Amino acid sequence: QEEAKKLNSPGTLTELAMSDAKGQAPASAAFSSLIPEISADTMKNLFQEDFTTALFYDANGVWPAYILKLSPEASQVEAQTAVSGLESSKNLKNLFLADPGTPNSAGFKSGKVGAVTTRYLAYSKKGASLNIAWSGDKLVVSASFDGLKKVLSNL
Repeated sequence: QEEAKKLNSPGTLTELAMSDAKGQAPASAAFSSLIPEISADTMKNLFQEDFTTALFYDANGVWPAYILKLSPEASQVEAQTAVSGLESSKNLKNLFLADPGTPNSAGFKSGKVGAVTTRYLAYSKKGASLNIAWSGDKLVVSASFDGLKKVLSNL
């Protein structure tokens, strides 16, 4: 929240660290607190603990994005199955910095950014949509479609 108060030009993507008392927060702790339906143990088994958080700025606001890398010993199919569970979460608004409004009643839809397949859920606040994409062994979850495009072009 504090970092998002900084003014940046529309189209800017800035990386930030999510920290706890021990330094950078591990992915398992961060995501299980944001989305309790995905346990810390599941996250530890599927993703590396070091993850990236970024903020994307546009005319509609500031939108977080989360980039996680699959653990070398994890199955991508298993990870994709676990991540698909996000779609039924009642806590998706936790992935936004501010209330994104009402989710589209049609639910998640499939889309593409270039060759990358995505799943997305539009919200009533202008610019707000939850976007989930896999690029190789990286999972990207973005609170903005334009933010997703920017992250994917910078991976």
